[in-house]
Amino acid sequence: MPAELFTKPSYLDNFRTFYESIILRGTNELIIKFLSSTDHSVNGDDFKKCKHHSTYLESSGVRKRIDLQAQIGYESAQGPCERGPFFCISEIPENEIMTHAPKCPAVTLLPEERRHGFIVRRVEQIHEIRVTAYEMEHERTGARVLHLHCDDRENLYAIAFRTPPSDSTGLPHILEHCVLAGSERYPLKDAFNELLKGTLQTFLNAFTYPDKTIYPVASQVRADYFNLARVYTDLVLRPRLLKQTFAQEGHHFELADPEDPGSDLIVSGIVYNEMKGAYSSPESLMYKALQENLYPDTPYACDSGGSPEAIPSLTYDQFKAFHRSYYSPSNAYWFLYGDIPTADHMIFLEEMLAGFDRVRVDSGIAGQTRWDAPSAIRGYYPVGRGESLQKKTTVNVGWMMSENTDHDTALLLQITAGALVGSAAGPLRKALIDSGLGEDLSPVTGLERDLKQIAFALGLRGTEPEKAQPIETLIIDTLRRVAEDGFDRELIEGTLHQVEFHGKEIQRGAFPYGITLMGRVFHTWLYDGDSLAGLNFPRLIEGVRMRWAENPALFQDTVRKWFLDNPHRLLSVMEPSADYLDKQESSFKNRMSGIKATLPADAVEDIRRDAEALKSFQAQADGPETLACLPRLNVRDLERTVEKIPTERLGIGGVPALAHELFTNGIAYLDLAFDISDIPEELQPCLPLLGKFMTNMGAASLDYEQMAKRIALKTGGFGSNLSAGLFADRETGSAREATNASPLSSSLPHEGRERFSKEKHWQKMIFSVRALHRHIGEAVNIMADVLTAGDLSDETRMRDLLAEKKNRLHAAVIPSGHLFAKRSAGASLSVAACRDEQWSGRTQLQLLSELMEASGESKEAFRDKLT
Repeated sequence: MPAELFTKPSYLDNFRTFYESIILRGTNELIIKFLSSTDHSVNGDDFKKCKHHSTYLESSGVRKRIDLQAQIGYESAQGPCERGPFFCISEIPENEIMTHAPKCPAVTLLPEERRHGFIVRRVEQIHEIRVTAYEMEHERTGARVLHLHCDDRENLYAIAFRTPPSDSTGLPHILEHCVLAGSERYPLKDAFNELLKGTLQTFLNAFTYPDKTIYPVASQVRADYFNLARVYTDLVLRPRLLKQTFAQEGHHFELADPEDPGSDLIVSGIVYNEMKGAYSSPESLMYKALQENLYPDTPYACDSGGSPEAIPSLTYDQFKAFHRSYYSPSNAYWFLYGDIPTADHMIFLEEMLAGFDRVRVDSGIAGQTRWDAPSAIRGYYPVGRGESLQKKTTVNVGWMMSENTDHDTALLLQITAGALVGSAAGPLRKALIDSGLGEDLSPVTGLERDLKQIAFALGLRGTEPEKAQPIETLIIDTLRRVAEDGFDRELIEGTLHQVEFHGKEIQRGAFPYGITLMGRVFHTWLYDGDSLAGLNFPRLIEGVRMRWAENPALFQDTVRKWFLDNPHRLLSVMEPSADYLDKQESSFKNRMSGIKATLPADAVEDIRRDAEALKSFQAQADGPETLACLPRLNVRDLERTVEKIPTERLGIGGVPALAHELFTNGIAYLDLAFDISDIPEELQPCLPLLGKFMTNMGAASLDYEQMAKRIALKTGGFGSNLSAGLFADRETGSAREATNASPLSSSLPHEGRERFSKEKHWQKMIFSVRALHRHIGEAVNIMADVLTAGDLSDETRMRDLLAEKKNRLHAAVIPSGHLFAKRSAGASLSVAACRDEQWSGRTQLQLLSELMEASGESKEAFRDKLT
């Protein structure tokens, strides 16, 4: 069994017995008990080292929570470790349930009410996400405002503008960088980074999309929030837009050797260099090819980020004119989220919009006229010099579909696309992977909703150019078969469940939860559609279920209309090119030589002088008086108490457990962590693959396709991750490590390795599952089956998963080579850094590449290592 990698002690063989009596009984209570034939001893130090995770269970009137963790040691020369699983369960009394579940805030404004310069256009309570929504319009400027008022103290403030590009000079992207440099009220050189230094922000950034630019900030401190909002609003509406800032952020000419007027002319600039990196990324080029060619008569045919070839042609006057055209309150959409009262926002915005009037802004996004027949393109992407070109082509097929504002159709397409390719059981995904025409799915597979008209694409990576037509034929034939025979009902149910789950889930993740809701709102609002259409998922899902009940062929009809009978289809073939970058560089040099040849001598001197002046500008720091213009927090603005996560320390059968009582909107989270510090060194690089295999293959007599359907039906996600780090010193509170010598490299002397005490660092493999409360019992059973009855015998499935993992990591080398170098350089500094390199760096890529090229006998030996 795969679990044998983690431990030799016999107690894991009985692991499933801990779960097999977790059952839902009746409708009003959740009966939970644990059985074990093994007695585990866990000392206090082990308990304190636990990385804790929590989850919550609800069943009708009873809510329970569960926290489960395991530390399993590998049998070493000194004998087996005595550390075992951790878990806990506790119950929230029925009469306390509503105190833990926030309600929608009370309505404080009514439709058509006028207050603080605004007119309220709409008020709606969305109980599923506990928000009261106010859609408003600023009467003098026409600025649109949507506030999702809720019981979340992480408030989000975002300003968005429709910014359709007319060329690929990167105007929206360069302007996004430049407006954050400084404004009339805050005349700094780099206001954005100065803000980062002096606030308690939880999010501070900006996004350039193909047709819009968004400036979001977030904070949990009210005074800090309004400080950030005040500065950001002034920056975007009243920026200084200095010529030096344009040159620094956008582009400027330099001489390769400033002391030699005869040296080559070169281009520099932050956005310019950033986009050179993007144009070396295979995924970026694939997506760009699809978007530009599916929408050739719209702004989407241009690159809002900027192409390295076009950026140098952008002038300073064009740059300033773009801001005048689009950065007006009349073209702005304010998205607000959090617990600050709506009236407070209205007062603040009325102040910030003083001096602006309503103007006409032509920022509408042109729609693409539908084609009468499919089209095809061929393009290239860079690979390393000397790298084999075999099986490096990617073939994609893309469709332009419905308007984004037609949310009912958009949701139907989302469900249909999910059923086709969203899991290993999807018929289109399975047909492509099983065909042998390529190695794994294209990285641009999926539905794209950040456009006026929705796009869907899929294809195969790791193929040959001559297989493009067979791949397209296979896709069409599979769709035709699905339209005729229908979908497996469990597949549709599983996809509906996934959509419902992710619509219900309130999770911060890397971004504030408000950012997630903002994205859903802008799918329709930015195109003059219903701003709230994408927020009420249970109602939307119920609508789909009703339509499905009335028309059992609903999803087959969707396949026919939007796939088979839709001629707006594009076949894109992206081939590898070893000299792609060389040709680009040669073309660039020739272009620069041509430009320089036409310049008079005094113009060349001007270029040299301007470059020197820019360096002087960059070297000059803002003075104390200038820095003082930024608002600062005062100690009295901060809460005097530290927020504490409620934690209950329990023990079941001698097994330590932790429980945390929090509101999770009816979703349970369960994590099981294994201590992997005792796993032999030669097996450490194998762990990422092991996790992928275990969570994506068969188990408990079910093949991988059946397990994929089971997971989609009963969970919101099941996976694994690896983590390593340092324990905090109890006395100083700081992370501690014994030495800077490499902890694990076999090239170090034994005594050097010993200095990295295991008491000072932790290494874990964590299996995580999340599920709606009504499915938690089955979700736990799924985890138990995978850990105790996993099946790694399907060699074809292992090969497909290996290819997918290798191709994804390999594709990151050219655009993110610096990260691989960083991991390699840092691997000798700590256990965590060493593991990061082994699990995600060059060592991992080398292992995956060797396995892909290995003979059947070698692969069999590797599988034996895992099992």
